[in-house]
Amino acid sequence: MDEARLRGEETSLNPLGLVEALIGAIQHAESLAGRDSPEESRIIQFTTVMRKIIHHLMATGRGTRDLCGPSGLTTEEFVEA
Repeated sequence: MDEARLRGEETSLNPLGLVEALIGAIQHAESLAGRDSPEESRIIQFTTVMRKIIHHLMATGRGTRDLCGPSGLTTEEFVEA
């Protein structure tokens, strides 16, 4: 896929799986740091909102082409959404 991107072609990857993995890792790291309770942690709050936004985009048909078909967004369009 990177070769296609480097040639200037539109690309689309599954950002939902990637984002879920990153959010899980960030939240786990924050829980290990033990700085704040989960309810008070700005990092936990931010990642929770980010997860909701990503899921909303996918559920409303504004996901990437690999999940939504030809009518889906390119990776760049998804990031801008």
